[in-house]
Amino acid sequence: MSDLIGSIGILVFRLLYGVALIPHSFPKISMNKQVKEMMKQIGIPGAFVDLSLIIELAGGLLVILGV
Repeated sequence: MSDLIGSIGILVFRLLYGVALIPHSFPKISMNKQVKEMMKQIGIPGAFVDLSLIIELAGGLLVILGV
């Protein structure tokens, strides 16, 4: 019984964390050029914006799937 409760808890955590992570990529999709320019002004290469977009979107989906 304890294992079942633990498994359900981990499932709920994965779902909530994955769903919370995915929306962080939406502003980068819709305002990609502006976000890149802002990051460039503070010394961060624009490629990191694309990398973070991929990591947040794909990472959220992978967390939900349990990978």
